[in-house]
Amino acid sequence: MSFAVTQRTQEIGVRMALGASRASTLWLIVRDAFTLIAAGLLIALPSVWGLRRFVEAELFGVTVLHVPTMAVAAAVLAGVGLGAALLPAWRAATLNPTEALRT
Repeated sequence: MSFAVTQRTQEIGVRMALGASRASTLWLIVRDAFTLIAAGLLIALPSVWGLRRFVEAELFGVTVLHVPTMAVAAAVLAGVGLGAALLPAWRAATLNPTEALRT
């Protein structure tokens, strides 16, 4: 996400110069992170089912369709992904538009 924010610095600067609020800039970056997190979960959850024998062998006493375990794992990974996106999003929201347009 940090790389994406760096690549989009001029775009973000133009948006802010045209009147975009800090909240809308923050939401722009967080929305991209949500999209990546959702895509990751949509790929990972069916993959876990496909690799169920391996998962059952690695997790003692847990079946592959143990809903609480999968829900906690998905929530932790989504939380980490969102946390990783918040710092670059905050940096983009506090960007000075004139400095962003100069670079």
